[in-house]
Amino acid sequence: MKRFKKLIVFMVILAATLGYTRVALAETIDQATSITLGKSYTYDHHEGETKYFKFTVSKSGYLYFKMIEAGDDVSVYLVSSTGEEYNLLSTSYNENLGYSVGDKTRPILAGTYYIEIYDYSSKSSTFTVSFKTSFTSSDESYAETCDKRYEIIRTAKKVDPETEYKGFLTGYCYDSLKDEVDMYKVDVSAAAAFKLNIKREKYHTLNFYLVDSEGNEIDECTLCDDKTLSGNINFNLKKGTYYLKFEYCYNWNYCDDVGMCYSFKVSQFPINISKQPKTITIKSEGTAKLSVKSDSYGAKYKWYESTDGGKTWKASSKNGYNTETLSVKATEERDGLKFRCKVYVGSKYKYSKAVTLKVRPTITTQPKGKIVECDGRVKYTVESGFSDVNYQWQYSTDGGKTWKVSGATGNQTATLSVTGSANHHGYYYRCKVSSKSGAYRYSNKAVLRVKPKITLQPKSVSVKKGTNAVFTIDAKGANLKYQWQVSSDGGKSWHNTTVKGNKTTKITVKAKADQNGRRYRCVVSTGSTKTYSDAAKLTVK
Repeated sequence: MKRFKKLIVFMVILAATLGYTRVALAETIDQATSITLGKSYTYDHHEGETKYFKFTVSKSGYLYFKMIEAGDDVSVYLVSSTGEEYNLLSTSYNENLGYSVGDKTRPILAGTYYIEIYDYSSKSSTFTVSFKTSFTSSDESYAETCDKRYEIIRTAKKVDPETEYKGFLTGYCYDSLKDEVDMYKVDVSAAAAFKLNIKREKYHTLNFYLVDSEGNEIDECTLCDDKTLSGNINFNLKKGTYYLKFEYCYNWNYCDDVGMCYSFKVSQFPINISKQPKTITIKSEGTAKLSVKSDSYGAKYKWYESTDGGKTWKASSKNGYNTETLSVKATEERDGLKFRCKVYVGSKYKYSKAVTLKVRPTITTQPKGKIVECDGRVKYTVESGFSDVNYQWQYSTDGGKTWKVSGATGNQTATLSVTGSANHHGYYYRCKVSSKSGAYRYSNKAVLRVKPKITLQPKSVSVKKGTNAVFTIDAKGANLKYQWQVSSDGGKSWHNTTVKGNKTTKITVKAKADQNGRRYRCVVSTGSTKTYSDAAKLTVK
């Protein structure tokens, strides 16, 4: 088995904890002592010896190894069940590595592994070794394929914006370490500007390439000197799929099997809101849907609401509060609420414009049509299921085509009182009922019909046979029409008369003996509204 004394995996995760367990020694891999990940162990190490410790993980993830105490010239290796050996750390001081004891992290697949602790000293002294291991599982599969040049392309993992990702690359000289290229996937939903921040470990060279969906390298950067350990790359991307390619670059100045840790983060600037929410006016008990849209990469959403007109805001708990669309059931209590959405990517955010939910009030009692005698008074009433509403009555003189604000008594209350003047016949009335947010609903229209008012009733007359009997009526109203009627059975039945003036305010009847006892009345009408006069008796002497 090969020992790579200078392979480094630089990802510091945990600090060592107190409390050591002294363990028995195992000098061959078959005698490896089983350990529990997450615990600290201590033992006495004799110079020139090799000790083995065994553990098993059921998932892929990150192995963390912390060397708390050790002598000089100690190396620690991770050995797989197939015999592949990976250098974790060395305690001897090295001008390239620059540490005596420390901690390292390495990604591993599920399986059984051995920790091999070895020293190169020929001295016969004994020293204390203390170490700790832990493990963090990961969703990353580490699926890898290798071509004939031992270049590795890791299955591209989708990148979330404003999230730091850590990677590990090694040189390509050794078959057991074939990990020279990492690739990550970025899906861009709309054209935008991006920034990529890259950090890498000192003494190592890192190449970065931006690759489009067809494999074309459209941007690149190299971090290689010992002072430039991080860099930013700005680029504009159209809608599409892109890949971030990180490549270990062989450095002739240092041993080529040395590993390198790096990290990166993708940001989009600025956050763009492509669709703003809109104020919604909706009937009570309906469901209002407020929508916002961002084409920023990885955008997330959080809705807020305000009950004081936008002075203060609190997080909403309504359905869809963390999605593009917020659903709100419209009630009187929610009328006038303001909403806005926080669109954020990591720690960066932008608020949408504030919009108002306006709820139309319910109308539980509609006004009804009325018939009133000319110059009489009539009332129209409306009722709402909302407790806080405003009223404004209106009238129409053209059958409801156009409307004007009424000036009648109670025109801004629930009850309108109207005088039935002759010229008001055929008017329509309705009420505009408004909630506190200004959302309104119109009541049904209700007609006013003005009955003619008879101001002079016809009177009974007694005349001699052969002379004229005259019956007269007078009435008040609009567009009055008259029709005189006669009854020969004491008023039980009536029919229209054809005597002179039968469609005017006065009729003249030539008195005959057989007309004695007949009764006359007049039907005064305005449109379909009719008023009957009193009956007047004709006596023929």
